[in-house]
Amino acid sequence: MVAILKPVPPQSALAERMARWRYAWRRLWLHGGWALLAAPLLLAAALLAWRGHLLREQRQAMTQAAQTPLRAHLNAPDLAQQIQRFEQTLPQHASAPQQLRRLLEIAAEQDVPLPQAEYRQSTLTNSTLQRWQITLPLHVSYGKLLRFLQTAMEEMPALALDNLQVRRASSDTDEVEVRLQLSLIINPQPVRQRSRHE
Repeated sequence: MVAILKPVPPQSALAERMARWRYAWRRLWLHGGWALLAAPLLLAAALLAWRGHLLREQRQAMTQAAQTPLRAHLNAPDLAQQIQRFEQTLPQHASAPQQLRRLLEIAAEQDVPLPQAEYRQSTLTNSTLQRWQITLPLHVSYGKLLRFLQTAMEEMPALALDNLQVRRASSDTDEVEVRLQLSLIINPQPVRQRSRHE
């Protein structure tokens, strides 16, 4: 008997390749391949357990921190000394006019016209420090305004920006209408000189 060979259609080659892959996977599975598939699952389970342990430790630490009063962590004499050192860095009451004059000089140096200024003095709540609030209405370009603020804040560390309102009347102009509120913090008490024993 003579065998007649038929040409193999291309789909058979693909089916043969798929059969080889299935055979290889079955063989791998039977000879310990399941361990290769189970290893990532075991690793993921171990990572989840470790993460749960970390979360429990964090929760316990947060509970303990919430139960401990904040004042117990603060060293009152050290805190008082830090506040006193900070207050000594602030300008004194006698130098407040010079500080305000310097602010006006900075505005002139930066070509920022100050047609008017409003000053208001108050004492800070729960403190002996004074606050001089300065309100400046301006018509100036945005770039000049930024340079003025940057220079003033760098040269005058006791100066704080409270409020800045900017409005541009038209897109045709570079000038903006600004309402600027600054606070100058002043120490009304004279700075006590330290002795050599402190």
